[in-house]
Amino acid sequence: MTFPTETFPTGRRGFTLVEILIVISIIAILMTMIAGGVIYAKRRAEENTAQTQVNNFSAALDSFYSDEGYYPGSEVKDLEINALPRLFDALYSPPKSKGGKGGRSSPYVEIKEKDILVKDPDMGEEAYRMATLEEINDPDVDKYVKDPWGMPLWYRENKSKKKEGTVHIMHRPNKADLWSTGRDKINQTLDGDNGDDIGNW
Repeated sequence: MTFPTETFPTGRRGFTLVEILIVISIIAILMTMIAGGVIYAKRRAEENTAQTQVNNFSAALDSFYSDEGYYPGSEVKDLEINALPRLFDALYSPPKSKGGKGGRSSPYVEIKEKDILVKDPDMGEEAYRMATLEEINDPDVDKYVKDPWGMPLWYRENKSKKKEGTVHIMHRPNKADLWSTGRDKINQTLDGDNGDDIGNW
């Protein structure tokens, strides 16, 4: 009596080490490309958010000018001082007719509480932190608005300023400049070089 012998299919084998390494390399390359794309998309989204923020404030500023006939911040004479608190008061605080510092149609722009900053002298001269509700409601506290990188927007009224020798750092000499210092958080606009600053010009 004979028993059938068990046969195994021929030609089947596992992956070689070289094949596995090639597949791993391809996956690593694809992941690197995807990660680079995600980082690029995130950067573009932040830049677009900053540009939209600047554009919204600039449009609100134009509305304020139409109502009041001047740009806020003319009392800040030093071009290297951020006059954003004057703009904040003009666009966001109650109208002067109701005891505030805002224009007649204020508020001209919506600002979320989490985006309002105040200076933090305990952390340094140019350090900022999120404002408390009490500080937001205190008309004597200077308030700033944060950009997507956590830094305050910058504002400078130009219309009333002396133009000789300063035109090179004014983008809108007969109006006002408003900008974010961008991803690098360095204020190049004050030096006449925009760098990655994002402005209303």
